[in-house]
Amino acid sequence: MIIAGFSCPWGSVSPRSRRPYDPARAARPAFTLVELLVVIAIIAIL
Repeated sequence: MIIAGFSCPWGSVSPRSRRPYDPARAARPAFTLVELLVVIAIIAIL
């Protein structure tokens, strides 16, 4: 869920995440370009 990514952006790279630890996913940055754009859009709306 995207909102869960906002509240815990590092959840996708943390081994304590609900989903099993994935080294390939952990190698990616916590914030993807899409998430960054959505955050900027929400801030702009607010």
